[in-house]
Amino acid sequence: MSVYKKNNYRPGRQTKKERAQQDVANEVSSEQLSHESTTAEVFQTLDEKAGKTEAWVISHQRTILLAIVAVVVVGLGYMFYKQFVSAPREKEIAEQLSFAQKTFGEALNAQTTATRDSLFTLSLEGDKSHPGFLKIIKDHGSSKAGNVAYYAAGMAYLQLNKYKEAVSHLDKFSSSDPILNALALGNIGDAFVALNQPKDAMDYYQKAIKESDNELTAPLYLGKAAQVAQEQKNYKQALEYLERIKTDYPKSEEATSVEMRIAQVNALMNL
Repeated sequence: MSVYKKNNYRPGRQTKKERAQQDVANEVSSEQLSHESTTAEVFQTLDEKAGKTEAWVISHQRTILLAIVAVVVVGLGYMFYKQFVSAPREKEIAEQLSFAQKTFGEALNAQTTATRDSLFTLSLEGDKSHPGFLKIIKDHGSSKAGNVAYYAAGMAYLQLNKYKEAVSHLDKFSSSDPILNALALGNIGDAFVALNQPKDAMDYYQKAIKESDNELTAPLYLGKAAQVAQEQKNYKQALEYLERIKTDYPKSEEATSVEMRIAQVNALMNL
């Protein structure tokens, strides 16, 4: 007959240590079930959320574009002036350019589409007393101010949905500043997207990404390149661009929604 030691052990009775281990196991099991339930809910609503996000981007595309343009025009205006038009020999041309630049800025803040388009057109064509960007390009295209006019004219045409003209003018712009070059290349990519020329758009987005490794333009055009790749059902390439945003630019604006976009592409790959 078995003899039990003096630890009050009885068949079917747990020790304190065993009860503690069981409690831990129960807690882990409960947490696991809760996690699995939460994960299931996330995946269940993923497509719905992704669809809403995509719809928001589409419906606010013009607003987003205008915001980017406003940042570029206002934030980089001084840089443009210092880099291109501060030399004494360009002073007169710079004064001519000021009217077109001022009109362009007013167009960005216009309250109606008609007013906006009218002001963008005025910035391009000028009036009887003041030359617009096109006149400055014609008369002083090889000057530094003329170079600025090429960029501004391209952006004005982009806002007027005249995409071929936007491409031709932005393509003539050049700068020693890699950020400005990246913006010009990326905006050409935007024009090609609007022209339904995805291959050309992708080429220019890739050029913009390579041109400048910074927190503003690189993640912006990685995101746009990923969108073009996704629409062309090149999901592997789209994921590569999105993973670069996640890894290389975690503090960028594009990184805030990159997880959802990655999940959306993965879902499309499994259809």
